[in-house]
Amino acid sequence: METLAVLNGIPAEERNAEWYYVYGCVQVRLGNFIEGGRAFDRACAMDPYNNRYSEARDALRSRGVHYDRTADSNDCNTGCGGDCCTECCRVMRCYPCFCCC
Repeated sequence: METLAVLNGIPAEERNAEWYYVYGCVQVRLGNFIEGGRAFDRACAMDPYNNRYSEARDALRSRGVHYDRTADSNDCNTGCGGDCCTECCRVMRCYPCFCCC
């Protein structure tokens, strides 16, 4: 993915909270939820008052809860409460909905 190549081209000493946030978004979009979560955690640690970063981190963590609740169910809308994608997409503006729906 071109975006990941550009991000990885930025020297480590120049990576700020925004870099980690965007990197987390890319990783989640690629399905690398653990790596994405680590990046969101780092962004939050670097800039703890940025709501966008904490909302992304919390939405990803919430996604894990929804996944756990629906792992044995094929009826995703019921397991998610019906509107989790709306919330995911609202919070995670940098990539399409990634929750179970």
